[in-house]
Amino acid sequence: MKKIVVPAIAIVAVLVIGIILLNKDKEEKEVINYVSSNYIKLEEIANNYLQNNQVAFPKYIKNVNVYNGTKTTTVEFAVNDNYGFYYSTDNLPTGNKNLDVNLLGLGDNRYTWEDNNGKGIIQKIRDYWYFYKVTK
Repeated sequence: MKKIVVPAIAIVAVLVIGIILLNKDKEEKEVINYVSSNYIKLEEIANNYLQNNQVAFPKYIKNVNVYNGTKTTTVEFAVNDNYGFYYSTDNLPTGNKNLDVNLLGLGDNRYTWEDNNGKGIIQKIRDYWYFYKVTK
């Protein structure tokens, strides 16, 4: 009986982990597709915000903020409280809200960061555009 129970538990665990990973990928893919399809209009919005001209933004976006950092300035487009995307004026990846944190390169223009306030991932979408997700 134990031989059957252990493999069944392992199969269920693998399925649960797979579902969680698919959901995480769904958010990232959704944002990447959105930015890839709309980056010209989004750059216009970002440039307006950089010039202190707050303009209307698409309903897909929850809010827009400009963050001045030590290495770059970013215009962050929050899709929800945990993820979104940003425009980096110097084409540099950065932590959430442009925090000056150490980024650990994971390859393929993907990074992770962590500090006392949280941790997250960054994925380059195209030049100047990055997906972010806060995971803590």
